[in-house]
Amino acid sequence: MKGFLLFLLVLAMPALSSVIEVPAQVHSLRLAEGLQYLHVRRDSHTLPDASESWEVSGGTLAFGFDKTPLWVRFELKNTAPQARHLVLEIANPLLDQVDVWTGTAEHSSLLASAGDQRPLNGQTLLAPNIAIPLDLAAGETLPVLLRVETSGSLNVPLAIMDVSHYTGQTTALIAFQVLLLGALLGIGIYQFMVFLQLRERGFLLYSLFILFSTLTLAGLQGLPHTYFGSTYRLYADTMILVSYALALMSALSFILTALSVRASRPGYAMAAQGLTFACATALCLISVLDYGFMIRLMTVLSSSTVIVVITIQVRRMLDHYEPAYYSGGATIFAGIGVILYIAGKSGWIEPSLLTHHAADIGILLMAVFYALALSQRIDREQKLRIQAQRATMNAQKQLLTTEKTLNKELDNLVQERTRDLEEANDKLRHMSLTDPLTGLSNRRHLDQRLENSLIQSRNTATPLSLMIADIDHFKQINDTYGHPFGDACLVEVARRIQAEIPETSSTAARLGGEEFVILLEDTPHEKALLTAEAIATALRNTPVTSDGHETRLTASFGLITTIPESGTSGLDLINRADALLYRAKQNGRDRIETEPSQLENSHSVN
Repeated sequence: MKGFLLFLLVLAMPALSSVIEVPAQVHSLRLAEGLQYLHVRRDSHTLPDASESWEVSGGTLAFGFDKTPLWVRFELKNTAPQARHLVLEIANPLLDQVDVWTGTAEHSSLLASAGDQRPLNGQTLLAPNIAIPLDLAAGETLPVLLRVETSGSLNVPLAIMDVSHYTGQTTALIAFQVLLLGALLGIGIYQFMVFLQLRERGFLLYSLFILFSTLTLAGLQGLPHTYFGSTYRLYADTMILVSYALALMSALSFILTALSVRASRPGYAMAAQGLTFACATALCLISVLDYGFMIRLMTVLSSSTVIVVITIQVRRMLDHYEPAYYSGGATIFAGIGVILYIAGKSGWIEPSLLTHHAADIGILLMAVFYALALSQRIDREQKLRIQAQRATMNAQKQLLTTEKTLNKELDNLVQERTRDLEEANDKLRHMSLTDPLTGLSNRRHLDQRLENSLIQSRNTATPLSLMIADIDHFKQINDTYGHPFGDACLVEVARRIQAEIPETSSTAARLGGEEFVILLEDTPHEKALLTAEAIATALRNTPVTSDGHETRLTASFGLITTIPESGTSGLDLINRADALLYRAKQNGRDRIETEPSQLENSHSVN
């Protein structure tokens, strides 16, 4: 019976359906206006017949979140003198079910069954969008009937392309998507690395927001369910909703942290927290409620999140909180992009290439703006410096009417103040990289030098040596003589270390407490071992005297020498040396321990 109805439908197509000519010189043809469609609720296995009232489209077929099946019919006529290998593309990868029939009055058949809820098969091309190959002989007219049903956005942008043109366009589209998503992912990873270094919660929340946004965009563009196999396709809609909800939750949490909303504006914070709770509730309901309802709910929550975030940013701008200006610009770009994307998918505006990638571009710009916000403090200092210079110039102009001597004195005063500012900045930079007690480098400066030394050693294949020295029985010194004498011992140990290491290509740093790190660039193991022995001897031979107290010091050493491989980090070297130091403590203290792969694995300095 179904075949008979289809036969009648195909028989009537030449008189009723739209005829679309495909000339030889045309490689891509958008199908929008003039298509005949039927938008009715019926049994999914019952085909419409020719007697039904077909409507004619005035643009792209877009009906928002509508579960009613959509039937579309048209005819393709090959006006070229040769056969054409074409592709019918539907630029919406999230359609659940798409069936395509072709045929003539004498013969008709189901050409393809596609959709993100169906397994991939040889009837469709492997691509983010739904793509179905069509072959037309010279002068052939091919009737086409489509049936589309989805629980998401019923947006059906159609196009006919040559296979070669489609391949090139799809390759460029995938490259563009990968570039955008890769840039987002790179920004997120960078922010996470900053979090690992600074342990600042805002960086973690921002990196999570970027990660979940990237996953959401990738899902909406159809990349994962195309390339991750049939297993993912079964859960594609669920994964999109999960990443969508987590992106909204992390965005709200990031804004609350980055703009200090909880402490400064508790009322606004409560609104954001309430919306976060709503997103968390939606996340819990994803596996229970219908996808169509959930995508509508997530659209409402997304719009609400944009409104709440912008409201908070505007309020903090009015509070003259400078980071809000940067985050405000970022949210404007993201909001415009997401709204354009949702409007295109929902059929509120005409879908286009811009609306298809609006969310990608908007969120990428947002990520860049938030990254720029991290340099706000430096920019602020530069602005203050420029303002000071402008104020000085205005003062100079006002003093042009006074005596030349006063102008000269004013210039000298400005120069003096500038030098003082530069000296103060130099002191601040030095203080930020220096241990205040011993004058050696601190852990921050050590990490910077160590990473640079790793790169140089790896590129030049030269040995890099690192040792950790720990003063033996230092707690006993503090307990016996008091902490002021202990501090004097630390200062003297730092002075003796500095005296024994080369002035260039070496860095001495206080790791913490009574532990010291000595980094020796381009230094083989034998030379590094001599340096360690010299330091140990300098500590042992001369007692430390201060405030009437005197004691002799010894130290235990863990020493490594390596030409680092790719992937080796500074923390790896410190951990290796620290393990050797621990072994030196266990083996009796006042000794140097090295790794077994080197010339000696231990060296007593008694």
